[in-house]
Amino acid sequence: MTDNSLRDWHLRDRERASEEALRLASVRDDLTVRYRLGLATFNAASIVALLTAAGGASTALAKLGFTETNLQASLALFCFGVVAAGVSIASYQNDLVERAGYAAARVSVVDRLISAASNPPHAGGNPAYERAHEENRELFNKGLRLRLVAIWGQHLSAAAWLGGALIPIMSLLGWK
Repeated sequence: MTDNSLRDWHLRDRERASEEALRLASVRDDLTVRYRLGLATFNAASIVALLTAAGGASTALAKLGFTETNLQASLALFCFGVVAAGVSIASYQNDLVERAGYAAARVSVVDRLISAASNPPHAGGNPAYERAHEENRELFNKGLRLRLVAIWGQHLSAAAWLGGALIPIMSLLGWK
């Protein structure tokens, strides 16, 4: 039998789970930034490639399935994709600023919680502790709130690039 109590085992497991959660959150955030920048780059590079090819390799574009109409449609989608990726990146940055503010505010509130918890409760409980506890919970929930603008911008940018790339392919397959 081990000298460690069940509580010690759980504390160790909690520490490992916390470390894993922080590591995965860091990887997720890094990948999200790279993905959104990549979407902007894909869309912008596609614009440059199409405009370059339209200037001197129109027969190559025709062989790839581009007509004047679907070339314009693809260019419009790629331009939209650049804008949507930019909105996603800017919105995500704004979200990080907001979340950092909530996190900083929570530090102050947790300080009040610690201070109020050390005071003996009154006959009616500990009102200072209760207020700080509720404020902490509200700030925590605000920090976790789902920010849809960044997510929608990301998805719209990916869809725009995919749509712009599929237009000539569908034309080659005979889809109008």
